[in-house]
Amino acid sequence: MPDGVVSEVTTRNFNQTSDNVLSPKRVDGETDLQSWFRCDDEVDAWEEIVGLGGYGKTLTVITAELSEDGGDGDRSDVWAQSQFRYRR
Repeated sequence: MPDGVVSEVTTRNFNQTSDNVLSPKRVDGETDLQSWFRCDDEVDAWEEIVGLGGYGKTLTVITAELSEDGGDGDRSDVWAQSQFRYRR
């Protein structure tokens, strides 16, 4: 399991089976942005995972909608203090 993949996310479960990673299998599921990023609010999101075959990697796409008017609270600054991690 790669460092940095939180245990509650669908990607972690997908990566536990090497056949998923080594084939073009696709899986999706619900998640929240707090499982992936440092943010104050819990924001519902959708996680899509696909195995990249011979590369031995997976691609994960995370999609979330943030309301413009703030919705449950003011979310205008949700990403202001977010920190993204990039590793090679």
